[in-house]
Amino acid sequence: MIGSIQVDAFLRALVKFGQEEGTTIRAMVWLVGDPRMYRQDIPLDLSLFGPEGIGDPGLGSGPIRYEDIETIVLSCEPNTKTIAFPSGATRCVEAMAALASRLPADKSIEVQDDRITWRRSPAGESLAERAPTKYAHVVRVDAKNCRVIISRIDDERKESPLASFDMPGPIEDASRAANIWHQAFFALAHGIGETILFDSPEAKQLYGDSL
Repeated sequence: MIGSIQVDAFLRALVKFGQEEGTTIRAMVWLVGDPRMYRQDIPLDLSLFGPEGIGDPGLGSGPIRYEDIETIVLSCEPNTKTIAFPSGATRCVEAMAALASRLPADKSIEVQDDRITWRRSPAGESLAERAPTKYAHVVRVDAKNCRVIISRIDDERKESPLASFDMPGPIEDASRAANIWHQAFFALAHGIGETILFDSPEAKQLYGDSL
C-alpha cells in the first residue's frame, strides 16, 4: 500500500474544485479486488462524505467505503470511457490543468497533461493498470442452480469471474404460457451480450463511448 494521500482527501479536493468551477467531474473507478471499471460522477455534496465512506449517490451503485476504492482516474483522452470534464476536449484539458495545480505533489497522485490518477497501490499494481489489453469470455450454464456464469480469460489464459445471471424458470413453468418466460429469456440474452460488449477491450476500441 502507498499509505499517502488518502482517497477521501483526494475526493474532497475534487468536490471543492467542482463546486468552485460549477462543473461535473466524471471518474473511472476501480474497487479493491474488482476488475470492473465503474463510470460515475463525483458527488458535489460534501455532506455525503462521512468519516468512513460516501453515502448514496457515491462511486458505484450506492454507498461505498473509502477502503474499498483502489484507483480513480480522471481523463481527457477521447478513447476512454469517461471524459472527466464533459464540456469539450479543450475545456477538459484546461480544467484538468487547473485542478492539477491545486493538488498536492504526492506519490499516490500522478498528474499528466490529460490524465490524473489516484492509486491506493504502487504504480502498475492496481487492477486498473494490470488489466490485460485483450481477453476472451466464456459463458457457462449452471443447470443445478439455474444461473448463467460469465468469466474472463486474460492474455495468460487465467480465468476470473465477471458476472452471473439468474435464468428464467424451467420451460414447463406455467408462466411460459403467458409469454413471461420468453420475455425473461430474451432479457437474459440481452444482458449477457451487453455485459460482454461493455467488458471487451476490442469492443471499446471499435465503439468507444458509444457503448
